[in-house]
Amino acid sequence: MKLTYKKISIFVIAGVAYLAGIFFSNPVAFGFCTKAKDATLYMCGVSGAINIGWSFIDIGQSLAIVAVILVFANARAWHMWVRFSIWFVPISALVIISVFPIPFVPGFELSRANATYLFGNIYAIITAFIVAVSWIRIWFKRRSLSKSKAIN
Repeated sequence: MKLTYKKISIFVIAGVAYLAGIFFSNPVAFGFCTKAKDATLYMCGVSGAINIGWSFIDIGQSLAIVAVILVFANARAWHMWVRFSIWFVPISALVIISVFPIPFVPGFELSRANATYLFGNIYAIITAFIVAVSWIRIWFKRRSLSKSKAIN
């Protein structure tokens, strides 16, 4: 598969995750609560779906940022990013599922959706670092080749 199609697939996955988040975070708008007499979401029994929805929205946003960064990636950066993603995504998912929600400050709890947003931002920052390192390596390689040609 061409590198361009691989990059486009990240945009598609980001869009699907974001749309799934919108679907799950708005149960009243999509008809989940049609039989509830009270308009509260807890009467519908879908409060868990709302939390999952916000996590999907955060995943979609983070992947969209990562996809924009990966537009500038060459093949070497893409492979480095894939190797990084293979271990980062499952580990961060396990941490989010097993550790959160935790008390952050008195009276405020760090939810799974906020943790997803936090790990998504870390993921985007490390992705930008991987792409930047790849471009810097290419620049140094070209610079050293031009110096060696100038000497000869």
